[in-house]
Amino acid sequence: MGTLKNTKQKVFISSILLVLILFIVGYIFLNFVFDKQIKQRVDTISTSTQKLFNIYIDRYRTILDKNIEYIVLKEEFIDALKSKNRKKIDEIVSNSYFLDKTSEQNIEVSYYTKTKKESSVGFKNTKNGIYFFVLKSVFDKDRYIGFIEQSIKIELFVKELKNIYKIKSINILNKDDSYIQSKLTDETLITNIQFRSDNSIPVTYLSLHFDISELIKSQNNLIHTLLLVGLFISVLILFFTKKSFDSVFYHFKKHTFTDALTGVGNKQKLDYELSKEKVNVLILMNIKEFSLINELYGISIGNDVLVSISKELTEFAKKYSLKLYRISSDEFAFLKYDDSFSEDDYVEILEELHENIHSLRIKIEKFSDILQVEPYFGVSNGSADDNLVEKSQMALKKAKEKSLPFMAYTEYIDTKQNSSRIIKMKKTLKHALKNNNIVPFFQEIRDRDKNVVKYEALVRLIDFENGKEKILYPGDFLSIAINGGLYSDVAKEVLNQALSFFSNREEIISINFLPSDFFQPKVIDTFIEIVEGFSDPKRIVIEITEEDKIEDFNRLLKIVKRFRKLGVKIAVDDFGSGYANYSHILRLKPDYLKIDGSLVQNILDDEESKILVKSIVHFAQELGIKTVAEYVENEEIFELLKEYGVDEYQGFYFGKAQNLINT
Repeated sequence: MGTLKNTKQKVFISSILLVLILFIVGYIFLNFVFDKQIKQRVDTISTSTQKLFNIYIDRYRTILDKNIEYIVLKEEFIDALKSKNRKKIDEIVSNSYFLDKTSEQNIEVSYYTKTKKESSVGFKNTKNGIYFFVLKSVFDKDRYIGFIEQSIKIELFVKELKNIYKIKSINILNKDDSYIQSKLTDETLITNIQFRSDNSIPVTYLSLHFDISELIKSQNNLIHTLLLVGLFISVLILFFTKKSFDSVFYHFKKHTFTDALTGVGNKQKLDYELSKEKVNVLILMNIKEFSLINELYGISIGNDVLVSISKELTEFAKKYSLKLYRISSDEFAFLKYDDSFSEDDYVEILEELHENIHSLRIKIEKFSDILQVEPYFGVSNGSADDNLVEKSQMALKKAKEKSLPFMAYTEYIDTKQNSSRIIKMKKTLKHALKNNNIVPFFQEIRDRDKNVVKYEALVRLIDFENGKEKILYPGDFLSIAINGGLYSDVAKEVLNQALSFFSNREEIISINFLPSDFFQPKVIDTFIEIVEGFSDPKRIVIEITEEDKIEDFNRLLKIVKRFRKLGVKIAVDDFGSGYANYSHILRLKPDYLKIDGSLVQNILDDEESKILVKSIVHFAQELGIKTVAEYVENEEIFELLKEYGVDEYQGFYFGKAQNLINT
């Protein structure tokens, strides 16, 4: 009996110790979690304050610029400034404000004619206080006659900040005062904003003291409440059945894994679900420029907007059996177990989801405004080890960059892999240039009797993989060469080798030029120097890709004339690709028009292609321009084009591009 009693006592004491341990651990854990949340909120306040302050600066700078421009444009002001008539100037200035009367009281206007000053903008420290100023030099027929300066007291900025944030106190510190770094005390967040002069030297600091006592108090109350709930749960563990325990644990877990604002799953819940050994599809959603909503309307209204959006998302999640989570301010996530993911299966779902959110009309009662949001989505799929959140974020980022409603993750958009590929290709390009592995391949061009009349030089890069030669095509490296500053070296190498090889031959050699080449003087001068050294420039054809993006066509014509003086012939490549400009052709007067390959490839089956090719050939014949057809892949296409009157032919039917130099 005594032994049983001792056992019961031990069990009771052990239970109490267990409860105490759980209580202490829970307290430490909750303090850690909520401290972290408070710091995140504090960071948000500091960042938004700085952004809002910058917005005020831009706004008042625009207003002061407008004031000054309005004044300076008045001839009577110029006359008054030249004659130093201060009374007249004061009269003109006083009638030229674009601010309300309250704001005007914070404005000072200065104008002088003695000392010449350059136009500038910044902050200045005067005996009357700190001012934000805009200064503009004034000229009369290019003669400096003085300047006008308008400035606004810092107090105007401070007043507007007070209207938005709960600011406990504000201190304006002189530049000689010790600079107080941003810090967090028990009840106060101190955020410092630098005011700089026109030469970027700090003039003063604005030290904002935010009252966060209520935030800390509410967090502490929540901790105490959760601890009491935890204590209650611990007692239940001691006295209730396993079924009761499971029920309580379920509610506790739900509270831990639920977003307090929207009631959906939170980031912890998503991480837990992703840790399971399942193949999932993850859809991330982000609202375009949501931070502006918080800045313009306030965080409270921003939260109301998120709640409205989450309700729509919840209904959508139920419809398609998706799990919904809110993982950050305006970022939501959908999760679904799917071991046979296909991007096409989710296109209609994402289109419907985008339309549902985009069509929402959220009423902002306080401002009598109707708000509409623009969502973006990123999709990925995989198992627990596939970093789905990171991949979906990459897809989401790419969707934003391309202004697309949604995008699925692929290795192509993986920024890490793409960066690694670019770096590797740059090294390959540099090695190829150093070791003469940038070479021209030549594809023959034949006349109507199938005689070879010319060759087109096409750039190739010879690489070696595991000791074996590998040929890389322009699509693999040309864009990287252009963006990496190596393109001119590549083009120069191809041009040198091609012209050197054909110097003792009879055929015409055709060279490709990018339109952008004609707007780089150093590149063009180098190319002209190479052409001038060729034995017979009349056997050179320069092919220019026809584009509608050529903004300075007159400049291009001047460069073409320089080449024509040397005897070089001009061809327009990819003519008829969908944006061909016939007026450009009439001004350029090329010797050849190369018909776009997409038209030639489809000409046997596509009636529109036939009509376009006939039209191009007729247009060229009327102007005395020869036509060249690319992508001639079989005899049937060749005979049909010959019937249409095409002059020259190029394609696999006659032969692929070859490395003639090293054969």
